[in-house]
Amino acid sequence: MSGLKVCLMVLLLALFSGCATIDEFLFDANPDGTPIVRDSSNARAVNSRQNDTQQPPQTRVRNEELRLEAEALREDIRQQQAELEAIKAREATEQQAVAQAVKEAKAVAVKEQLWVRVTFKSGQTGMTERVRKALSDVSAKFLEQQSSQTLAVRAYCDDEPIGGYGGKQRSAHRHSSQVALSQARADAVKDVLVKTGISADVISAIGYGATGFIADNATTEGRDKNRRVDIFLIGD
Repeated sequence: MSGLKVCLMVLLLALFSGCATIDEFLFDANPDGTPIVRDSSNARAVNSRQNDTQQPPQTRVRNEELRLEAEALREDIRQQQAELEAIKAREATEQQAVAQAVKEAKAVAVKEQLWVRVTFKSGQTGMTERVRKALSDVSAKFLEQQSSQTLAVRAYCDDEPIGGYGGKQRSAHRHSSQVALSQARADAVKDVLVKTGISADVISAIGYGATGFIADNATTEGRDKNRRVDIFLIGD
């Protein structure tokens, strides 16, 4: 290649390079020569505002209504989620309480033992001499043990109301309720135990009324079993 051809090629390359630079300056730069930065997001925002202004008023109103409805729906969902979380928390708390109650009940069941059961005639609070003698004998055994156990005297009635089912029978006692009647029976048994030498401090006596049934109140035999005082040994 001759030197003349080489010189011509160099001139042509310089010319093309200069044209590219001029085009870039004219169309992609500011008058002072700084590059023009195109922000696509701003352009989209401008286009969006232009589109909004170009929409009919009815369309803009409907779009605003849809936006408000969507926001209200999201708020309802948030409230429902909050309520659901509150329900779950409450159920968890209740389950924990039930589990704790069951645990405590099991612990109590292990520490208490039915020791003596005394039954009563309908409307009666007194005990026969034979029953008092039996209580005296078991009391002596309790005193011989020299343990830290205590006694729980729990009294119950059948479901026959005071004055009979018709409410016209004359009661053989002065008590106006089954709870009061059962409490009188519990106190009577405790009194016998205390008189045989057991300290009153280690005996609790509670009447529960017409509850804690162990037999069917529809039969005479069942009611006879339900009118009772149970003595429990509490402790190791």
